[in-house]
Amino acid sequence: MTTTTTTTGDIPCDEFQVTLNPLPPNVMLVLDKSRSMFINFWDHDNNGGTPTVTRWSSLHGVVNNIVNGFDDKINFGSILFPSTAAQNVYGGAACVTSDFPDVTCGPFNGPAILASIPAANVVNSYGGTPAATGIQTAYDHLQTLDPEIPAAMILVTDGAANCSQTAQNNFDLFEVYDTALPTIVAQAHADGIDTYVVGVDIANMVVNDGVGGDPNNINPSQKLNEVAAMGGTGSFFNSQDQAELAAALTAVVDSVKTCIIPLEVEPVFPEFTKVIVAGMEWPMINDCATEDGWYYSNQYDTIELCGDACDALKDAGDADVEYYCNPG
Repeated sequence: MTTTTTTTGDIPCDEFQVTLNPLPPNVMLVLDKSRSMFINFWDHDNNGGTPTVTRWSSLHGVVNNIVNGFDDKINFGSILFPSTAAQNVYGGAACVTSDFPDVTCGPFNGPAILASIPAANVVNSYGGTPAATGIQTAYDHLQTLDPEIPAAMILVTDGAANCSQTAQNNFDLFEVYDTALPTIVAQAHADGIDTYVVGVDIANMVVNDGVGGDPNNINPSQKLNEVAAMGGTGSFFNSQDQAELAAALTAVVDSVKTCIIPLEVEPVFPEFTKVIVAGMEWPMINDCATEDGWYYSNQYDTIELCGDACDALKDAGDADVEYYCNPG
């Protein structure tokens, strides 16, 4: 950083440039640990000549890449649904989910998250699909964090939610769709916490398998689209192999990255500040919804990039902010 000190009238002013990173958001990974994730194999590499792997094996590999690749840009946390304490029974013990995150949101949480989930080669994990309980735990945790830091949830699942807390019997527990899930994500969205939904090999057809552990008389694809819509993110991402799963989660992570940059030093003459991303200077703007550029989003200690400038920042990872005493 090169600094030049000048005086404008009676006000001393330093002219300098700093490279700054965007504010990391708080993001909860809500991961499906139901039995179907471990007993269902798929053509993960779209190559009939190689062995198939479990859905969980693919998810583990993708989560490993995501949390390690974005560990310095996102404050990840995680919750499994059901928890590792869930049992292989046709009853409530298959739906046990913690009311506290397995890993709370924080920087550089990749190793902790990977240590908290079953290994890629595990095939004897059990449980139903208590997605609503997992989402509720994630939502409750995010509400305890600094409201000035953007937050989101990423739900990854291979089926429609069951394990309703209002179920009257075991049939209702496993074979009836849990309508609490879209209700919870809608409330979270109203509180500024969006939910992204990533499906693993989701069928686009009505399921009616009797006593099979999947909610009957619903289309899981339609239900997950409903959850994404109520959660404020439009529609869900489906994946038919590991590459598609990786692409979906990467796209979601790119979406949740912020374009908010805290300034380490407030400018003395804020109208003369310049913001440069990947060698391109962006203008100061008035309307973030319709213009490409940047504005002071919190007095003069925070700026936010908008439109194409935001996209450029997400690609570049940082921005150069130049302070001037006079137009430079």
